[in-house]
Amino acid sequence: MQGRTPYLRSMQVRRPSLHRDSYGPVTVARSGQVTFLRPAVLGDELVARATERGRFGRNGIYDVTVSRTDGVVIAEFRGQRRQTQT
Repeated sequence: MQGRTPYLRSMQVRRPSLHRDSYGPVTVARSGQVTFLRPAVLGDELVARATERGRFGRNGIYDVTVSRTDGVVIAEFRGQRRQTQT
């Protein structure tokens, strides 16, 4: 995906969101941390690769690596999620 200014501006999340994860139940973001390693510029094509590190009970931990198409890593993200009670 190429970053474009309107798209990048639209990514500013101003409120929490609910969604269903691939397992079905409604899930909320519990925490997230982004470490920016180097800048990306408009026109860079970025690839995000996500890995589920573990699920336990209603919790989960995920790591995402964002890199340019040439393999240079731009950022690392670690997030946690929690399934709501159904």
